[in-house]
Amino acid sequence: MTRLRGAGGPAGSGRTPLYGRAMANRQLARYSFTYGEVFDAEDRMARYVERLSNALGDLRIAANYAVRQRQKAGERLYFVRVTASHLREIVNLLDPPNREVVPGVEEFLKALPRGVTPSRAEIRKSHRRAMRMLDKPMKKGRPEIVGSNGKSRRPKLRDDLKELRNQFFHYGHLESGDDALGAAMKSLAGERAGQCPCRGTVRSALG
Repeated sequence: MTRLRGAGGPAGSGRTPLYGRAMANRQLARYSFTYGEVFDAEDRMARYVERLSNALGDLRIAANYAVRQRQKAGERLYFVRVTASHLREIVNLLDPPNREVVPGVEEFLKALPRGVTPSRAEIRKSHRRAMRMLDKPMKKGRPEIVGSNGKSRRPKLRDDLKELRNQFFHYGHLESGDDALGAAMKSLAGERAGQCPCRGTVRSALG
């Protein structure tokens, strides 16, 4: 184990030493540190980074399953919905509804040290691009939704992610979900379907 250059400082300096295992491939490098000295539970930004780390880890796992080559269409659709649900929750970190709980990106950038990589400007640019994508209206022909101002409008990507997340973890117990379920069932009315016992459970053979 070797001390990382520029990472941490001597005991009592207020900077925590980081140690890494020397490897030719830096992407495979492993680092060790005392968790509480790096991620202080009382530090608002440490909690923000922990949230982002957890969210991105979950997203990677779900996305890897969604793009597997050998799987049934129904299984792939399940993991696509899981991935969309994690994306919806990440949106709540990138554009938090309550900034008393989760800081906004500008507050986070101010807390970063000088010379960080990627730079503050690059992070800000990526964040703005993500926000533009989330707020871009979907294609014409989609059913309109009622916005927070009470007016009808075309849905945006963030609306779709929210709806996918809500419909995935619920099974149509609200009126909007019941309507969506009915529409989906009507679209499949002419398809051949069946039921098959699989490992002690009953699964639909549709798709």
